Amino acid sequence: MPATDLGPELSGLTMTRAARSVLELAARGGTRPHLGRDGARPDRHGRVLVYLNAPGPAGLFGGIYLSARTGKIIRAYLTPGNWAIERCYVGARQVRPVLAWWDALMRDGAR
Repeated sequence: MPATDLGPELSGLTMTRAARSVLELAARGGTRPHLGRDGARPDRHGRVLVYLNAPGPAGLFGGIYLSARTGKIIRAYLTPGNWAIERCYVGARQVRPVLAWWDALMRDGAR
């Protein structure tokens, strides 16, 4: 799969290859990963929050917490649409299949 440009905002973050590939997958799926108003400044727990927000009321949205020190995905809280239940996923291994599902759904819908 071709790499997706994460833009200058996210490219400057320290992250593992697994975290970068998950965020690239999120970008490919149209979730527009971006930082909040605090930017890359970690919270008091040493985490940086990357927001996801796909367009429309049925879009996937939520946030992925990255460790500011190690660059690993700590956990993600994702909701597939306004009327769905928010779920917590721990680590890149659990987050990747959700974003792969969303990416496949968007590619199938674009045909």
